[in-house]
Amino acid sequence: MKKFIALLLLTTFAFNTFAQTDDSVFPMEKKNEISISYGPINSMTFLEGFVGIFVAIGESIGHSHRENVSYPGVFIMDYHRQLNPTINVGVKALYRTRSYDLYSDDNNSFRSHNFTHSYTILPSIQFNYINEEYIRLYSGLDLGVCLYQTYNSSLDKPHLLQTLASFNLTLIGIKFGKDVYGLAEANIGSDALIKAGVGMRF
Repeated sequence: MKKFIALLLLTTFAFNTFAQTDDSVFPMEKKNEISISYGPINSMTFLEGFVGIFVAIGESIGHSHRENVSYPGVFIMDYHRQLNPTINVGVKALYRTRSYDLYSDDNNSFRSHNFTHSYTILPSIQFNYINEEYIRLYSGLDLGVCLYQTYNSSLDKPHLLQTLASFNLTLIGIKFGKDVYGLAEANIGSDALIKAGVGMRF
């Protein structure tokens, strides 16, 4: 938790330092961007799926199975400011969750309710390849922390809270539109593998 708070303070300091764009060098009227986006899965989903194979084998040996499995996807909000025609800096906030119920194979009796929540903060930098009035093509790098919460109702201490390092690489992204724009990205890491969204400039 201390690492999580420290990163938030560091992000705030970074904004105060880097968001002071030189208007004489880069005289764009609207340099700030805020957006919301969604993607069905991220890279962590594949890792959890791989681990889940071994968990499922263990559950099968223990004569149990999963029901009510839910994975709503990855929800993202981000803010960026253009420092110059090539570089944007900002921060991303991501949320994802998954849940399931575990039942006995013998009599289908309920064993436990399980879920995970993850809250991720990622200071972000983007590099523009094309930066025109109605279209922007870019890649990016994000480094931050994830607050990862797991719950298993069958345990004496069902809640487990961890602070983990987190990263994301935006392979390619596109924003199309002027004051209000649409976006699409391909990512590897904490952000959605493929995502789409909308945003506005101000």
